[in-house]
Amino acid sequence: LADRLNETAMPGVRFRPVSWRPFYGRDEGKRLEGVQIHIIDAQEVDLMAAGFRLLEVHHELYPDRNPFVLAGESRLRMFDWVVGSPEIRRNFTEQMRYEDIREYLNKDVESFRERSREYWLYE
Repeated sequence: LADRLNETAMPGVRFRPVSWRPFYGRDEGKRLEGVQIHIIDAQEVDLMAAGFRLLEVHHELYPDRNPFVLAGESRLRMFDWVVGSPEIRRNFTEQMRYEDIREYLNKDVESFRERSREYWLYE
């Protein structure tokens, strides 16, 4: 997963494999594997894009482990709340491609930056 994510060449971020054994909880004592996300350039990284790219690559590699199918209703509601709309999830899960929602996610970024600039503490 980490190698495939790095192939996407997302600006400002790199991934490396990680494994661990939880000391308690549902997976206590099991060896779990995933990716560690390293932000190498905070000015360049787009965390929303990175999250959706991670979901896209995960689906490419593990199509039978779709988190949107496996998640309960409360988790889906929380996802929708975090990204701002259930419409984003619905559009993304049609093909599990970030490109399908990128324009919609970024449509207000520049206008928000301009309006919020007077409140910035640092640039």
